[in-house]
Amino acid sequence: MLFAGSGCSNKIETSDVVKESVVQEMTVQESQGTAPVLETVIEASSEVFTSTAVSSSETESTTTFTEATTFSTTLATQQETSESTVTTVVTTVTPTEAQTTYTEAVQMFYHTHQVVYGDTWYGISKRYHVDMSDLLAVNNADEDTIIRIDEFINIPSYGYCDDTYDYDDTPDYDIPEVNNYSQYSAGTCLAYQCMTYNNPWNNSWKNIVTSAQYLNGTILYSGDTFSWFSVMGPCDYSQGYIDSDGYAGNKVVQVPGGGICFTSTNLHLCARSAGMEILERHDHSMPVWYAGRGDEASVSYGSWDLRFRNNTGYNVIIYSSTDEYGNLTISMYTM
Repeated sequence: MLFAGSGCSNKIETSDVVKESVVQEMTVQESQGTAPVLETVIEASSEVFTSTAVSSSETESTTTFTEATTFSTTLATQQETSESTVTTVVTTVTPTEAQTTYTEAVQMFYHTHQVVYGDTWYGISKRYHVDMSDLLAVNNADEDTIIRIDEFINIPSYGYCDDTYDYDDTPDYDIPEVNNYSQYSAGTCLAYQCMTYNNPWNNSWKNIVTSAQYLNGTILYSGDTFSWFSVMGPCDYSQGYIDSDGYAGNKVVQVPGGGICFTSTNLHLCARSAGMEILERHDHSMPVWYAGRGDEASVSYGSWDLRFRNNTGYNVIIYSSTDEYGNLTISMYTM
């Protein structure tokens, strides 16, 4: 608005100058007896001014409209071109084709093997005639990485399957001790459960370590039922347990073997993960920090037992171990 007003002011000043010039001319002409020319000159100058102003305005307006129209047309053309390009890409590359391309690319680097009963890292490397280090590398694993039935394992591309291989898993080196719970000492892992105790230096942790030693190496044949009472016994002083915190109703009391419910709870979760049928399990009389209701498994010799049936169809060996960081690990392997 300020710019337009300024323009109008300039045009008015220009008109005044013209009029002043005409008046001077009139005075001269008057003295010469030709005064009627004034009207004609004023009208002529006014027409010239108006015509010039309108012509300039129309030109600017026409130019602006033309530029806007050209820009709009160009933008619409680009948009149509862009939409056409996108549509072409989407309709040309279908999801099925993309998936096929990805699958083919993956197969260039490795094959896959579905884990079955009896498989171990060592056995798979022998079956496919691949180097053990290569097999572990393509799976981002190490020798202690657990493999489970029905899991898919990557096989290096140069490997080939020997269907006559009889799964002789006896390695060329010494078999680890049983308490190492390595997959080389048994078959294939069915379940693996690790829980961390928050105070690995008190009496409860000592009882947990003792219970893990008693549990380790337990064999459960197909169809058999595990009973904490039968396998673990009373967990009293005669077995090396010491006094620690335990629940008696709504009170915390000192009892021999206090803390072993941490082990029984871990065992319950491992058995459930392996697909075994839970026959008996009890929550504590008060909540515990390491498990929620329905997950915990409180045991009390002569009253509350933990029982589950091995209905997996496999003979199973149970491994349990502890470390200095408070980790209790329980795993179940096929035999």
